[in-house]
Amino acid sequence: MEIAIKVTDLSFVYPDGTIGLNKVSLEIRKGQTVVIIGANGTGKSTLLLNLMGIFKGEGEIEIFGMPMNKKSLSEVCGRLGLVFQNPDDQLFCPTVFDDVAFGPLNLGYDEETVRQKVKRALSSVRMERFAERSSHHLSFGEKKRVSIASVLSMEPDILLLDEPTGGLDPKSASELLEILHQLKEEGKTILTTTHDLYLISELADIVFVMGEDKNIVAKDLPHIIFSNRKLLLENNLIHKSRSLYEHPREKYNVYQ
Repeated sequence: MEIAIKVTDLSFVYPDGTIGLNKVSLEIRKGQTVVIIGANGTGKSTLLLNLMGIFKGEGEIEIFGMPMNKKSLSEVCGRLGLVFQNPDDQLFCPTVFDDVAFGPLNLGYDEETVRQKVKRALSSVRMERFAERSSHHLSFGEKKRVSIASVLSMEPDILLLDEPTGGLDPKSASELLEILHQLKEEGKTILTTTHDLYLISELADIVFVMGEDKNIVAKDLPHIIFSNRKLLLENNLIHKSRSLYEHPREKYNVYQ
Protein backbone atom coordinates (compact mmCIF):
# COMPACT_ATOMS: atom_id res chain seq x y z
CA MET A 1 0.00 0.00 0.00
CA GLU A 2 1.21 3.50 -0.87
CA ILE A 3 2.95 5.52 1.84
CA ALA A 4 1.05 8.76 2.43
CA ILE A 5 3.34 10.27 5.08
CA LYS A 6 6.95 9.40 5.77
CA VAL A 7 8.90 11.27 8.44
CA THR A 8 12.58 10.56 9.06
CA ASP A 9 14.58 11.91 12.02
CA LEU A 10 12.48 15.07 12.32
CA SER A 11 13.66 17.46 15.04
CA PHE A 12 12.36 20.92 15.91
CA VAL A 13 13.56 23.51 18.42
CA TYR A 14 11.52 26.56 19.41
CA PRO A 15 13.19 30.00 19.34
CA ASP A 16 13.61 29.97 23.14
CA GLY A 17 15.58 26.71 22.91
CA THR A 18 12.74 24.38 23.96
CA ILE A 19 12.88 21.05 22.15
CA GLY A 20 9.63 20.40 20.29
CA LEU A 21 10.55 17.20 18.45
CA ASN A 22 13.54 14.90 18.84
CA LYS A 23 14.35 12.75 15.79
CA VAL A 24 10.78 11.58 15.13
CA SER A 25 10.35 8.90 12.46
CA LEU A 26 7.08 7.37 11.26
CA GLU A 27 5.22 6.02 8.25
CA ILE A 28 1.49 6.26 7.55
CA ARG A 29 -0.10 4.38 4.67
CA LYS A 30 -2.74 5.79 2.35
CA GLY A 31 -6.23 5.29 3.75
CA GLN A 32 -5.08 4.62 7.31
CA THR A 33 -6.48 6.38 10.35
CA VAL A 34 -3.62 6.97 12.75
CA VAL A 35 -3.93 8.44 16.24
CA ILE A 36 -1.09 10.03 18.18
CA ILE A 37 -1.40 10.06 21.97
CA GLY A 38 0.90 11.41 24.64
CA ALA A 39 0.96 13.67 27.66
CA ASN A 40 0.67 17.41 27.16
CA GLY A 41 3.88 18.95 25.84
CA THR A 42 5.24 15.83 24.14
CA GLY A 43 5.17 17.37 20.65
CA LYS A 44 1.93 16.10 19.12
CA SER A 45 0.72 19.46 17.82
CA THR A 46 4.27 20.46 16.88
CA LEU A 47 4.46 17.41 14.63
CA LEU A 48 1.26 18.40 12.80
CA LEU A 49 2.52 21.95 12.29
CA ASN A 50 5.76 20.60 10.80
CA LEU A 51 3.81 18.35 8.46
CA MET A 52 1.88 21.40 7.24
CA GLY A 53 5.06 23.39 6.67
CA ILE A 54 4.03 25.97 9.27
CA PHE A 55 7.08 24.98 11.33
CA LYS A 56 10.33 23.96 9.65
CA GLY A 57 12.39 21.41 11.54
CA GLU A 58 15.50 19.42 10.70
CA GLY A 59 14.93 16.04 9.10
CA GLU A 60 12.94 14.69 6.17
CA ILE A 61 9.22 14.72 5.39
CA GLU A 62 7.74 13.00 2.34
CA ILE A 63 4.09 13.24 1.30
CA PHE A 64 3.10 10.51 -1.18
CA GLY A 65 6.78 10.10 -2.02
CA MET A 66 7.45 13.79 -2.66
CA PRO A 67 10.07 15.35 -0.36
CA MET A 68 8.98 18.52 1.40
CA ASN A 69 11.37 21.36 0.60
CA LYS A 70 11.23 25.01 -0.45
CA LYS A 71 10.60 24.11 -4.07
CA SER A 72 7.82 21.59 -3.42
CA LEU A 73 6.29 23.14 -0.28
CA SER A 74 3.18 24.56 -1.95
CA GLU A 75 2.38 21.38 -3.88
CA VAL A 76 3.11 19.04 -0.97
CA CYS A 77 1.18 21.04 1.61
CA GLY A 78 -1.74 21.28 -0.80
CA ARG A 79 -2.30 17.57 -0.27
CA LEU A 80 -2.82 18.05 3.47
CA GLY A 81 -5.41 19.93 5.47
CA LEU A 82 -5.06 20.84 9.15
CA VAL A 83 -7.97 21.34 11.53
CA PHE A 84 -6.82 23.27 14.60
CA GLN A 85 -7.84 22.32 18.12
CA ASN A 86 -9.60 25.65 18.68
CA PRO A 87 -12.00 26.46 15.79
CA ASP A 88 -11.80 30.17 16.62
CA ASP A 89 -8.21 30.02 15.34
CA GLN A 90 -9.54 28.87 11.97
CA LEU A 91 -12.82 30.75 11.43
CA PHE A 92 -12.61 34.48 10.73
CA CYS A 93 -15.00 35.32 7.87
CA PRO A 94 -18.46 36.97 8.11
CA THR A 95 -20.41 33.78 7.35
CA VAL A 96 -19.99 30.00 7.37
CA PHE A 97 -20.10 30.02 3.56
CA ASP A 98 -17.27 32.54 3.42
CA ASP A 99 -15.13 30.54 5.84
CA VAL A 100 -15.54 27.36 3.81
CA ALA A 101 -15.08 29.20 0.50
CA PHE A 102 -11.90 30.97 1.61
CA GLY A 103 -9.53 28.13 0.70
CA PRO A 104 -10.91 27.32 -2.77
CA LEU A 105 -11.10 31.02 -3.66
CA ASN A 106 -7.43 31.44 -2.79
CA LEU A 107 -6.62 28.41 -4.91
CA GLY A 108 -8.05 30.28 -7.89
CA TYR A 109 -11.26 28.35 -8.58
CA ASP A 110 -14.11 30.13 -10.36
CA GLU A 111 -17.26 31.14 -8.48
CA GLU A 112 -19.42 28.22 -9.58
CA THR A 113 -16.75 25.65 -8.72
CA VAL A 114 -16.26 27.29 -5.32
CA ARG A 115 -20.00 27.09 -4.63
CA GLN A 116 -20.01 23.39 -5.51
CA LYS A 117 -17.02 22.69 -3.27
CA VAL A 118 -18.59 24.59 -0.38
CA LYS A 119 -21.87 22.74 -0.80
CA ARG A 120 -20.14 19.34 -0.78
CA ALA A 121 -17.96 20.22 2.20
CA LEU A 122 -20.86 21.54 4.29
CA SER A 123 -22.96 18.52 3.34
CA SER A 124 -20.20 16.16 4.48
CA VAL A 125 -20.30 17.70 7.98
CA ARG A 126 -24.10 18.18 8.01
CA MET A 127 -23.95 21.98 8.15
CA GLU A 128 -25.62 22.97 4.85
CA ARG A 129 -28.41 24.96 6.51
CA PHE A 130 -25.91 27.08 8.40
CA ALA A 131 -24.23 28.52 5.29
CA GLU A 132 -25.46 32.08 5.83
CA ARG A 133 -24.96 32.10 9.59
CA SER A 134 -22.05 33.81 11.31
CA SER A 135 -19.49 31.21 12.37
CA HIS A 136 -18.95 33.07 15.63
CA HIS A 137 -22.61 32.63 16.61
CA LEU A 138 -22.44 28.84 16.40
CA SER A 139 -21.95 26.38 19.24
CA PHE A 140 -18.46 25.02 19.82
CA GLY A 141 -19.39 21.70 18.23
CA GLU A 142 -20.86 23.42 15.17
CA LYS A 143 -17.69 25.51 14.83
CA LYS A 144 -15.65 22.31 14.88
CA ARG A 145 -17.66 20.94 11.99
CA VAL A 146 -17.32 24.16 10.00
CA SER A 147 -13.56 24.06 10.62
CA ILE A 148 -13.44 20.57 9.12
CA ALA A 149 -15.56 21.73 6.17
CA SER A 150 -13.19 24.66 5.57
CA VAL A 151 -10.42 22.11 5.09
CA LEU A 152 -12.46 19.55 3.14
CA SER A 153 -13.47 22.24 0.61
CA MET A 154 -9.85 22.20 -0.60
CA GLU A 155 -10.09 18.42 -1.08
CA PRO A 156 -6.87 17.36 0.67
CA ASP A 157 -5.71 13.76 0.43
CA ILE A 158 -4.66 13.77 4.09
CA LEU A 159 -6.65 15.22 6.97
CA LEU A 160 -4.74 16.32 10.08
CA LEU A 161 -6.80 16.94 13.22
CA ASP A 162 -5.54 18.33 16.50
CA GLU A 163 -7.72 17.11 19.40
CA PRO A 164 -10.92 17.03 17.27
CA THR A 165 -13.25 16.12 20.16
CA GLY A 166 -11.53 18.36 22.73
CA GLY A 167 -14.04 20.64 24.48
CA LEU A 168 -17.08 18.91 22.99
CA ASP A 169 -20.04 17.59 24.94
CA PRO A 170 -20.81 13.86 24.48
CA LYS A 171 -23.51 14.42 21.84
CA SER A 172 -21.34 16.74 19.72
CA ALA A 173 -18.35 14.40 20.07
CA SER A 174 -20.46 11.45 18.93
CA GLU A 175 -21.73 13.40 15.91
CA LEU A 176 -18.19 14.40 14.99
CA LEU A 177 -17.01 10.81 15.28
CA GLU A 178 -19.72 9.75 12.83
CA ILE A 179 -18.40 12.32 10.35
CA LEU A 180 -14.84 11.03 10.76
CA HIS A 181 -16.09 7.47 10.27
CA GLN A 182 -17.64 8.53 6.96
CA LEU A 183 -14.43 10.21 5.83
CA LYS A 184 -12.51 7.06 6.78
CA GLU A 185 -14.92 4.91 4.75
CA GLU A 186 -14.40 7.24 1.78
CA GLY A 187 -10.69 6.41 1.93
CA LYS A 188 -9.38 9.62 3.43
CA THR A 189 -6.03 9.31 5.19
CA ILE A 190 -6.48 10.70 8.71
CA LEU A 191 -3.87 11.62 11.30
CA THR A 192 -5.20 12.93 14.59
CA THR A 193 -3.96 13.74 18.06
CA THR A 194 -6.33 13.04 20.92
CA HIS A 195 -6.84 12.14 24.57
CA ASP A 196 -10.28 10.70 23.73
CA LEU A 197 -10.20 6.95 24.45
CA TYR A 198 -13.47 6.28 22.67
CA LEU A 199 -12.29 7.99 19.50
CA ILE A 200 -9.15 5.84 19.57
CA SER A 201 -10.99 2.58 20.17
CA GLU A 202 -13.62 3.29 17.49
CA LEU A 203 -11.55 4.96 14.77
CA ALA A 204 -7.82 4.19 14.95
CA ASP A 205 -6.07 1.61 12.81
CA ILE A 206 -2.72 2.33 14.48
CA VAL A 207 -1.75 4.27 17.61
CA PHE A 208 1.55 6.10 18.09
CA VAL A 209 2.66 7.08 21.60
CA MET A 210 4.84 10.16 22.05
CA GLY A 211 6.99 10.32 25.16
CA GLU A 212 8.52 13.07 27.25
CA ASP A 213 11.70 12.97 25.15
CA LYS A 214 9.56 14.32 22.25
CA ASN A 215 9.87 11.14 20.25
CA ILE A 216 7.66 8.17 19.39
CA VAL A 217 8.13 5.46 22.00
CA ALA A 218 5.55 2.94 20.77
CA LYS A 219 3.41 2.03 17.76
CA ASP A 220 0.79 -0.70 17.73
CA LEU A 221 -2.86 -1.66 17.41
CA PRO A 222 -5.16 0.24 19.81
CA HIS A 223 -6.03 -2.73 22.03
CA ILE A 224 -2.36 -3.62 22.44
CA ILE A 225 -1.44 -0.06 23.43
CA PHE A 226 -4.36 0.08 25.88
CA SER A 227 -3.37 -3.20 27.50
CA ASN A 228 0.24 -2.13 28.12
CA ARG A 229 -0.10 -0.68 31.61
CA LYS A 230 3.65 -0.14 31.98
CA LEU A 231 3.82 1.90 28.76
CA LEU A 232 0.82 4.03 29.73
CA LEU A 233 2.17 4.68 33.22
CA GLU A 234 5.65 5.58 32.02
CA ASN A 235 4.21 8.12 29.59
CA ASN A 236 1.73 9.73 32.01
CA LEU A 237 -1.30 8.46 30.14
CA ILE A 238 -2.95 6.86 33.17
CA HIS A 239 -2.77 7.32 36.93
CA LYS A 240 -1.15 4.48 38.83
CA SER A 241 -4.47 3.66 40.54
CA ARG A 242 -6.22 3.05 37.21
CA SER A 243 -6.70 -0.39 35.73
CA LEU A 244 -5.93 -1.34 32.14
CA TYR A 245 -7.74 0.31 29.25
CA GLU A 246 -8.68 -2.95 27.60
CA HIS A 247 -12.25 -1.88 26.81
CA PRO A 248 -12.46 1.93 26.87
CA ARG A 249 -16.05 2.09 25.68
CA GLU A 250 -17.43 -0.30 28.29
CA LYS A 251 -15.16 1.00 31.07
CA TYR A 252 -16.17 4.63 30.67
CA ASN A 253 -19.60 4.11 29.12
CA VAL A 254 -19.05 7.24 27.05
CA TYR A 255 -21.33 8.66 24.34
CA GLN A 256 -24.13 6.24 25.21
